[in-house]
Amino acid sequence: MMSAGLCSRVLVALSLLSFYVYGAILVGGLHDEDPSDPEVVQNVNFAINEFNQRSNGEYYYKLLKIVSAQYQVVAGIRYVLNVEVGRTDCKKASTIEESSCHDSEPAKTFLCTFSVLEVPWESSKTLLTSTCKVQQ
Repeated sequence: MMSAGLCSRVLVALSLLSFYVYGAILVGGLHDEDPSDPEVVQNVNFAINEFNQRSNGEYYYKLLKIVSAQYQVVAGIRYVLNVEVGRTDCKKASTIEESSCHDSEPAKTFLCTFSVLEVPWESSKTLLTSTCKVQQ
């Protein structure tokens, strides 16, 4: 019969092994999400709207493509969203609705990474970070 100490060490070893083998889901780690998931799309639209409001640019930008999405469970859900955005032909100073704006020609596109924190039980969303690079 195994001693209590040996038994507990075996249990710890088996737990670590199962974490190693099945550890694809790590609490607090980033997990891939389907870019077409409605929650992802909603958070991307929120991020682009916030980006348009905060940027000093003269024109509005709109979504061209969701490249990838990840989420992380923290004090809420943090989304890391990689998207392609394009400059539109609508100036922020105009009275035109953003939804009626078209891509500018030649299209100036950016690859952006947005980090959005959603706290569902407080009905709040915050754009934590946004970085964009011009695409060649």
